[in-house]
Amino acid sequence: MGVRFSPESLSAFQRNGCPFSPDCAIRLNQTDYEAALSREVFALNLRPNVGYAIEENLMLGVGLGYSYNETTTDDSVNNRDQTANGVGVFPFIRKYFNINNRFAFDLTGELGYEHSWGTNYTVGEGYESTANRFEASIRPGISYFVSDHIALNAQLGGIFYQHTSRKVNGDLDTRYNSLVASLQMEQFYFGINFFL
Repeated sequence: MGVRFSPESLSAFQRNGCPFSPDCAIRLNQTDYEAALSREVFALNLRPNVGYAIEENLMLGVGLGYSYNETTTDDSVNNRDQTANGVGVFPFIRKYFNINNRFAFDLTGELGYEHSWGTNYTVGEGYESTANRFEASIRPGISYFVSDHIALNAQLGGIFYQHTSRKVNGDLDTRYNSLVASLQMEQFYFGINFFL
């Protein structure tokens, strides 16, 4: 890729560049409710991606994703444990807007597909589920360029359209569509970009 920042000018991306970015998000959450309900959540999302600068400040790319979620809910009647794994692919286009010689805002448009599978247990009863999710999203971000070849990047939230179909024990359970605008920490990704 060719991100070239200098104190004199900030031209960002030059043609024929190629960045690699291993993005990562980890979420830990424990919530206690007044109605004797307690919930613990652990979530890990890994999203490495590679892009190609097609013109100055504009990149096309593709990424792969892996997610793991574990939720334990305890109320006064029963306990419920859920685990889920997911894999996905997401092509993207990203536009950078230079702020100064080290900072740049970016706006990323993604189309994505994720297949997930998991187990749910409630008081000795369990079931398995699978889901397929298609997503279109726009995510804002900011990058800080440590050098010409390394940048720290953060993305928080965005606007997401999702279509999901879910099966429980092999039978179609639900299909739903959602449109979400979010700035929640579960949509926070932090990454390091390496520019070649």
